[in-house]
Parts: sequence; C-alpha cells; structure tokens
Amino acid sequence: MKPTQSIFILLSLFLMFSCGDNSVEPLVCDEGLTNVDGVCQLCSEGLTEIDGKCIYSCEGGITECYYQGDLDVIQDIFDLNDSFSEVNFSMDEQIWTDGRLTKLFLHLRNIDTLPESISNLDNLEELILSSTGLSTLPETIGELSNLTHLSLWGNELTSLPESIGNLNNLEELYLELNQISQLPDQIGDLNSLTFLGLDKNQLITLPESFSQLVNMKELKLEGNQLTSIPDSIGNMINLEHLNLNENQLISLPESFIELKSLIVIEIHTNQITNLPNDFGSLENLEDLILYGNQLITVPESIGDLSNLKTLRLDLNQLISLPQSLCNIPNSCMIKVHLNKLCEEYHYECIDSWDPQDCGD
Repeated sequence: MKPTQSIFILLSLFLMFSCGDNSVEPLVCDEGLTNVDGVCQLCSEGLTEIDGKCIYSCEGGITECYYQGDLDVIQDIFDLNDSFSEVNFSMDEQIWTDGRLTKLFLHLRNIDTLPESISNLDNLEELILSSTGLSTLPETIGELSNLTHLSLWGNELTSLPESIGNLNNLEELYLELNQISQLPDQIGDLNSLTFLGLDKNQLITLPESFSQLVNMKELKLEGNQLTSIPDSIGNMINLEHLNLNENQLISLPESFIELKSLIVIEIHTNQITNLPNDFGSLENLEDLILYGNQLITVPESIGDLSNLKTLRLDLNQLISLPQSLCNIPNSCMIKVHLNKLCEEYHYECIDSWDPQDCGD
C-alpha cells in the first residue's frame, strides 16, 4: 500500500469517529474543585493556586495585582455616585490580601448609594463608610460574611436593612451621628458583636432582641430619645461600658443589677428618680456618672461599690445621702454639689459639696 493511501485511510477513520454521534459527557469535578475551561481546579476563574492558596496571579513584571471582581465593585460605586471618582479614591488606602480586597476605606467620600454588587466583596473584613452622605444600605450588605468591622457614623441613615443580622462575624458596628429612629429585631442576631455605637440618633425604644447580644462589651446610646430600656438588658452579662447620657430615662430596670461586668456607667442628663436597691452589687464598677438627673436619694448599697473611682451625683434633687457612702474607697472622687442637701449630709468623704439649696 502506498504511503498516501495509508494517510488517507487514517484520516478517514479519524473523521468518522470524530464527526459521528460521539458526544462527550460534561466534565464533573469532585467537591471543592471548579471546572475552569474544562479542567478541574482548586481555584475559580481569575484565581491561581499557589502553595495551596487561591490568589490572583500577576502577569510578568507586575508586583501589585487585584482581583477583577473586586475592582468591578469599586467601578460600580463610581458609576452610581457622580461626585465620587478616581480623584478622591486612593488605592493605597485599601488593603488587599493575595489580590483580594479585605479593607475598603471610603471615609469622607461623597457616596449616596452602594451598589447591590457590594456583596461580591466576599473577602472584605473592614468597611469604612463614615461621613459619606450615605442615606440607605442595600439588603445585599448582609452577605458580607467575613466582615468584622463596619463603620457608618456621620451619615444620613434612617434605618438598617433586616439583613444586617446576617453578619455573623461582625464585632464592631459604628452608627453614631445618623438619623436612625428604629432598629430591626435582627440586630439581636449579631452574636459576635462586642461594640455598638449609636450615639446621636433618633431612637425612642430598643428591641427586646438586644438581650441576645451577650458578647457586647461597650454600648453607646448617648443623645437619643429613649424613655426606657428593655428589662432583658440584664442578659448582656459581658457588658463593661454603658453610655446612656442625654436621653429621657426615668428609671432603670431591676435586671440592671445583673450587669456584673460593668466598669463604667454613664447616665447623665436624664430624668432618673431612683436606682435599684441592690445597685451596690455591681462590684466591678469604677466610674458612675449620674449628674443631671432627678434623684432624691441613693440606695444604702451604694457603699458596697468597693472599686469605685468616680461618683458624680451633682445637679440632682438629692435631699439625703446614706452614711454608707463613706464606705466607698477614700481615693474615689465624690461630687454632690448643686443638690438640696442640708449640712448634716456633708460627710468628710465628699470632695465637692457647695453650693446646696437646703431650704428650711
């Protein structure tokens, strides 16, 4: 047989088997692998496996590289906000890890709206959007499952999406200086939260779900319009610093004395008329700031606060003080001026007494 005939036969056989009905089963990858251009890989498209980790691989000669999907989200922010542009955006202020965005810093940038695609920043750990002019948040923000720090203070927010409760790894949430009038019940699902800043908003009430924030260490609610706090606040057993200054509170719930971890209590400039009888059981308390209320007296147990360093009872309506007050350590600064106390209550342990309006 001639060589040309052999080649012809082989070519015919190849065409017969390749062009016939010989469909190929679609590639199915094992769990944990991704089909990328017909190949099962550890990493999805746009990422490369290096030393067992998926990273965005830079081309030759390039030392800084960024995952395109993350860059697309930044571009979406540009497109949605006319006053936000490359001019006031610095790549140097952002933090990238293995090509993925882990910190997005947009403080003082002019941003009215966030795109729904914000959820694509699935490696994001810190999101800084303070003083941007932001008025709403998309529901998709709740999909940022790796977020630990969210800063939204100094904006024009009036509410939070229910999806905020899905941020299971969130540890710090800054919402000061907004116009929030109500919190969603889902706020109580933030079981990793240790800091919550809500100063200078428009809150009138707090949801009962607050009691679920058992890992909270610092809660700031100064300058709202709260008239009461939930009885269940006593469940926040790890709370160390509580700020309720400049509200409209008239009393504290009895469960308040369950907050045994409290170190600092700030409740000045309210309308509180009395304290729970067992207030002295808050044995770790160091600073108790109660000036500017309507207190007539304080409980005998206040003398049990053996770690107290500062006691502010000035500018109230006090007409009597228990002698147990002087059981507090001598190093404690005690201020009771601007009350209605007569001289018989001018104990030696008091640092600031005058003036008083004792009356007759």
